[in-house]
This record gives sequence, structure tokens and C-alpha cells, in this order.
Amino acid sequence: MTIKVAECHEAYNALMSVAVAYGKASQLAKSMNKRGVAAQMLVKAADYWGLSGDIPKYGETLAKAAKEVG
Repeated sequence: MTIKVAECHEAYNALMSVAVAYGKASQLAKSMNKRGVAAQMLVKAADYWGLSGDIPKYGETLAKAAKEVG
């Protein structure tokens, strides 16, 4: 459901909201012990933070994704 929310926000070009939605999708995946999916959602969130111009948040989110993989 949170991925669908991200897609809806993307349709309205609300990039920060897309990033937040993917971040929440990552949290949900992590709570279900799906670390690979959680990492993928964090990478998508990071991409949208970067597109929105929030470079520090972009880097922060990529670092979180790396922790999920490692």
C-alpha cells in the first residue's frame, strides 16, 4: 500500500512525499524481515531525495540502505 502511495505522490510530482513513502515501505519490509526489499525501498527513497534537491538526506538514506545490505 505504501508503494501505491509513493506512486500517487509521484504522479503529482511531490518528490519529497514520494521519498517519505518509500522510506515507510522500507520500514514495513524491515519489520517483516525482508532486508533486501527494505534496502531497495531505501535506494528508491534516496533517489527521490536527490531529485528533490535534499542532498544530505540523499546521502543519509543511501547509508541506511547500505546497512540493510551489509
